[in-house]
Amino acid sequence: MRLKDYTKAHGLKPLAGKVGTSSAYLSQIAHGHRACSEPLALAIERETAGAVTVADLRPQFAALLDACGYRKGGEPVAEIDAPIDHHEAACRGTTTEEQSHV
Repeated sequence: MRLKDYTKAHGLKPLAGKVGTSSAYLSQIAHGHRACSEPLALAIERETAGAVTVADLRPQFAALLDACGYRKGGEPVAEIDAPIDHHEAACRGTTTEEQSHV
């Protein structure tokens, strides 16, 4: 589902509050005037219960998550708290815990 359609049906303000951004900024993303950051795309997918996916907002990032094993067919297989650190670790073949002991 497109973010624009989701916010039209469910409201812009409630989602903006849940994902920690302003209604104005979220509106700009929904209407294609701004790009969505990777962490925000993850938060939107989480808060919309998958109605709006990372693939809808950031297709290349979604493909990277798939390639690194965090998603399988668009479904999360691991909780991502810090997307940048985790996907870099996964692509190197290590976990963030292993990195902290190196």
